[in-house]
Amino acid sequence: MAQVFCDHRIDLVGRASRLDTHMNCQRIRNTSLASITYGGDVKVDPGECENFFPVMAILEGRGTFRCGNDSIDATPDVIAVASPTLPLSMRLAAGTKLVIARIERPALEATLRELLDQSLPWPIEFQLGMNATEGMTAAWASGFLRFINELDSNNRSWSRSHSARGLERWLMEGLLLAQPNNYTHVLDGDTRPIPNRVVDAAIELMEAHPESEHTISSLASAAGVSARALQEAFRRHTDVTPMRYLREVRLERAHQELLAAEPDTTTVGKVAARWGSQHLSRFASAYHARYGEYPSTTLRK
Repeated sequence: MAQVFCDHRIDLVGRASRLDTHMNCQRIRNTSLASITYGGDVKVDPGECENFFPVMAILEGRGTFRCGNDSIDATPDVIAVASPTLPLSMRLAAGTKLVIARIERPALEATLRELLDQSLPWPIEFQLGMNATEGMTAAWASGFLRFINELDSNNRSWSRSHSARGLERWLMEGLLLAQPNNYTHVLDGDTRPIPNRVVDAAIELMEAHPESEHTISSLASAAGVSARALQEAFRRHTDVTPMRYLREVRLERAHQELLAAEPDTTTVGKVAARWGSQHLSRFASAYHARYGEYPSTTLRK
């Protein structure tokens, strides 16, 4: 665990506690995901993480997290987002299943500089507790759970896919925009209502080039607003996030291609990959939910 994260101290709590520790870990490019169980009641003290931001979600059990002067009781509905410049410690009950995302500090700082188009005068510090059931944080938490499900599927090739890198980028941008931090007021920028034409401009770009590697920041730059403003405008005018809209456009293009294709000249996997989906079962599930049949059925028609 020290090799994946950092040197830290672990103490067993209570005489009856015994370690029965398991860790499953995958790394993409700037993010590592680890699923951890300790077995017994433990106290874990990493101190300052320095080089990375740990995002910690409890899937089963309970735990208490302290970062700097803040403390929260974490549950599956409350995610802990720690800052690398503040001391971190946690206490986990026996049987707790913990997932930790290690987001590299230089990568997250570079993402924020791109969103703001300016240098960062001070280190990023997040509010520790994230409510995973409301507002923008709920949408981000849902994407984070998708990340976790990929980890649990133990498909090692997925971590090298285009889909994984896109989800990693979304994870970093979304965390900065959704979770309150000491740059939130700068990210918010102009809080006046954003006109429909801004959303229309972003939609037009996604419709014209759905195959491009769009990000929230690139779409916002093209529309002439801040990333936070674009995300809020999409929520107000379309009731979905920009990235969700992009996924729907790509799904429609895949549907059109499957309708026009011949089964002996292409495969569902090739079509899915062409439109940004490397995970075939998830693509098939989303396709079925929208069109009422699986993509293989469409291709055979």
